[in-house]
Amino acid sequence: MVTLFQTTNQKNMYKFERRLKLTRKAFEDLKDAQNVHPDLVADELEIFIMLARTVTFVLQKELNKSEGFESWYSSKRDGMKDYQYLIDIRNKIEKEGESPIKSGEIIIQFHPYTKATEKIGTYTHPDGRKEDALGKITHTGYLDMEKKKEIIASCSEYLNHLNILIAEAIEKFPEIE
Repeated sequence: MVTLFQTTNQKNMYKFERRLKLTRKAFEDLKDAQNVHPDLVADELEIFIMLARTVTFVLQKELNKSEGFESWYSSKRDGMKDYQYLIDIRNKIEKEGESPIKSGEIIIQFHPYTKATEKIGTYTHPDGRKEDALGKITHTGYLDMEKKKEIIASCSEYLNHLNILIAEAIEKFPEIE
């Protein structure tokens, strides 16, 4: 039997679905951090990478006893090879305790905005009011130097991959009671 995470406001969900939900939130925080400070980008990127990697860990843990899971997941691993650079960064963060951004391996150039009029997001005040965030970020750095994959684009692509993977897993293994 699969253990579920449930709150009064949510449908039954696998723990890996909850991890994906947290990863989506971390991605939004990462995008917002671009407009604040490079140190915040570094911190939010680390959080995103670590959470994103746990989605597949928890997926494997929860479904490893489901009939057909091993062969299905094995076929999905090939598609994850494109994201090896993220796994390498996660391993450096988790296993060596070093941030590739703060160590200078990934460089972030941050250009604070002044008198900018380009909408770059929406800021929500504590009282719930929403306001356009104005500014201009000219460059945030690359995660995969070989392919020149920019940080936000790389994370967005990986998150999309995880969304598809999890949707397929739920469709193929709908054992939630």
